[in-house]
Amino acid sequence: MPTDLERAYLAGFADGEGGFTITVKRNGSETRLYHQFMFQVSNTHLLTLKILQQKWGGNIHSPKERAEAHWKPCYHLVWTDAAAVKVLVEIQPFLITKREQCRVAFRVLEVQRDG
Repeated sequence: MPTDLERAYLAGFADGEGGFTITVKRNGSETRLYHQFMFQVSNTHLLTLKILQQKWGGNIHSPKERAEAHWKPCYHLVWTDAAAVKVLVEIQPFLITKREQCRVAFRVLEVQRDG
């Protein structure tokens, strides 16, 4: 169980380096559409993301290529769907700049769930 300090740390990290995505996808060849929810934090310091991953789960995505050769590689710690919701429920009270985006994301997921 994360402490308030750990929740606040991830929330602060997310406020500065995080983002939300809701993607509409098709279920294979079927015509049924569904939403995929994703929450991620990004950073060039891989060890920081690995420490967060140990506490919060998620998957680390490595960069495929850099836009500029002299840029550091940027890594992404990603949570999708239920895992993303679980993390965001924990850190939502501590979010500042991403609080409204989080609220909207939860509302979209609620509307999707209720049909």
